[in-house]
Amino acid sequence: MNKTITLLLFTVSIALSFSLGKMSVDSDQNNYIKTGDATQNLPAELKDAVQFLSPWLSNSKSVTLGKFIALTPNKQNPDKFLLFFDKNAIYIEKDYFSVESNNSLLITAADKNKDSIFEHISYEHMDDKGNILGMTVDANRNGQLDTIMDYKNKKVSAWVEDAWYTITKKENAVGVIVNNVWKPVHNKNGIYYFSKISNKQFNTDSGADAPPPVN
Repeated sequence: MNKTITLLLFTVSIALSFSLGKMSVDSDQNNYIKTGDATQNLPAELKDAVQFLSPWLSNSKSVTLGKFIALTPNKQNPDKFLLFFDKNAIYIEKDYFSVESNNSLLITAADKNKDSIFEHISYEHMDDKGNILGMTVDANRNGQLDTIMDYKNKKVSAWVEDAWYTITKKENAVGVIVNNVWKPVHNKNGIYYFSKISNKQFNTDSGADAPPPVN
């Protein structure tokens, strides 16, 4: 599940849903906790998307304190937590958390290798007018950026072992151009490495400059 898309879809809409919704009140919790479908008042097309990406919102618990709205799955030991306040949102689960501000991704952190350390950091960067330009990734939190995505130009730049390169595609493989020669690369836990495929290298004459899709 792409949690970035999830938060972008419903940060504002879901907050309005809760302020207008008719979720039932749990009498055993001093009337503070509401349970029910947090998506019930969303437009049909948005509701379907939200339920597909985060089905637990259809059966969730919520607490509202002033401008703060907190949600968890409606079960005994919730494993997800979502907090809204003004135009901001925080999402937390076991191996991932993200902070969103004004419908753009402020930062995410993830434990990709399951060692209980959040080592994968990413954030969206913007211009001085607040327009989102792309995403930057430090995949192992060592201070060296590993990937920069340019949304407008659909371009991906990657730090491959010792230098920056533009990621390109050729013959359904991903690679970079080094000294006018296209070389394949692979991605492991967010970090790109040169691949050794029978020492096969490609010339740049047949489509190596075609930009890859930005996911």
